[in-house]
Amino acid sequence: MLTKRCTKRTLTMAAVGLLSLGLLLAACAPAPAPTVTAPAPTVTVPGPTVTAPAPTVTAPAPTVTVTAPAPTPAAATIMIAGNRPEGGDFALAQGLATFINSDSKFLKAYVLATGGMTDSQQLFVRDQGLRTTGIVNSVDLYNMAGEFKLWGVNGWEPRIIGAFFQWSYIWVTYDGNIKTMKDFKGKTIGVGRESSTTWPVEKAILEAEGVLADVKLQHGGIGGLVTALMDGKVAVADVIFDYIYPNTYSRGAFLEQLATRGDLYFPGATLDSMTKAAKALGAAPFAFKIPALALGPTQTEPVYQLAWLTWWMADKTMDEATVYEITRVMWANLDKFKNFHVAGNGMVPDFVVMSTWPAGEREKWYHPGALKFYKEKGIELKTRVGN
Repeated sequence: MLTKRCTKRTLTMAAVGLLSLGLLLAACAPAPAPTVTAPAPTVTVPGPTVTAPAPTVTAPAPTVTVTAPAPTPAAATIMIAGNRPEGGDFALAQGLATFINSDSKFLKAYVLATGGMTDSQQLFVRDQGLRTTGIVNSVDLYNMAGEFKLWGVNGWEPRIIGAFFQWSYIWVTYDGNIKTMKDFKGKTIGVGRESSTTWPVEKAILEAEGVLADVKLQHGGIGGLVTALMDGKVAVADVIFDYIYPNTYSRGAFLEQLATRGDLYFPGATLDSMTKAAKALGAAPFAFKIPALALGPTQTEPVYQLAWLTWWMADKTMDEATVYEITRVMWANLDKFKNFHVAGNGMVPDFVVMSTWPAGEREKWYHPGALKFYKEKGIELKTRVGN
């Protein structure tokens, strides 16, 4: 029994001891780590970056006008009809050819001697091919009605490049008693060839003075008339002298030749008769006053005569670029023409652009190539109305 009690006590104590040991162990045991639940990280997955393309705006390309340089015209050779070799117009034509040959990049030129101004015109009337390769010096007397009309004949239509010469004639005699044209009556008078431009002018003057029916006429070229006067075969002759625009006068070669024989006298017409003659011609010569003493001490009074301009002209069918180039070269060398003839001193800008047509009419008489040059350079055309 005692054994049973001891066993029971022993079990009880053992239990108590185990419980105490458990409590002790529990007290001494480390505290369990706290359970930490970290919040799940927020992961933001970036969505794809979508960049909307900017609208394409195409500005129109600026308009750029590129002007190609004008092509240089093909090389060409032109002929200048120069009239008689002894004349001032021939010398000035040689000057123009010289300048063209030295200054132009594509033109060459030469001067052709002819039988005179009318002969030169007739070359162009006959030869249509020459109209695109040649120029001529001409006067508007060839535009008047009648037998001397050559402008417009057979399709020839000359147009002005520029003026270079003024034809100025004067009646001359060795007889100091012949003081006016009224004194021509009963005399033999030397006048131009019947085919020349001077004869219709002389005829109009003689008619205006009322002496045509009372004189005997001897026709000839200037050289022939000079010889006839020196030889006493005519009493009076109509001879050219040198005039330099605007107011310089000199006797020139023919009057100087005549002066070797004796004193010269210059019977003149009246201004009224000159105006009447110009009107009768229907062309555009103008009354021209030669002041007293302009041609020497024996010219004691002013003398009136008719004068007319001479132009270098090209047919209207000649290439515009060619005529432009001729005009350009001429204009660039105006101060050098005097080296070829004394009349070249008068080739000043104001004179070169003169014609005898009024402002509303004159442009149509200029070649388009020349007109283009003058307009580009701001050069004003002028009308010659006398002095």
